[in-house]
Amino acid sequence: MIKLKMLALFALVSAACNDAPTSAAANGAGLVDVSVRVSGDTTLSPPKFAIALNGKAWTELSRNETYRATLAEGYYRINLSPLGGSLSPSWCLVGAPFEQTVRIRAGLPQTIAFSVDCPPLIGSGHLVITASGLAIPVYIVRVTPGPPFSIAATVPFGRSLEIDVPVGVHA
Repeated sequence: MIKLKMLALFALVSAACNDAPTSAAANGAGLVDVSVRVSGDTTLSPPKFAIALNGKAWTELSRNETYRATLAEGYYRINLSPLGGSLSPSWCLVGAPFEQTVRIRAGLPQTIAFSVDCPPLIGSGHLVITASGLAIPVYIVRVTPGPPFSIAATVPFGRSLEIDVPVGVHA
């Protein structure tokens, strides 16, 4: 009888100490791949993007990189933002919503893909500034990458200033 009890106890301990890895599905978790795909002139995009999970910082991704994570089953909000500020100074536009909701389920891998387009800085535009009150001091500088551009001028009362500016974001 004692041998039988010892054998049963040994079997229980052996089963509890099994070192075999368990899958995400067995733990009620699922996989999600998050990627940031940058098209166009990638030198104009931020080098890294912050990814938030349910409104909290989660990970960082370089452009055209994919991050794989295991998450517990449930619904999650995943957001994209460039590190260090908005996409505007970098001239790039988010093609997909900057926030996506995903349902994680065991055994069903999910993919979240953010697309960012960075059109090349080619061409120029025409800017007209009109002073309808006092004379206006004007200083314009290009903040996007590319050939430097800046101008300083004063627009007299009741007059207009016309400037050709290169494509880009100016402040």
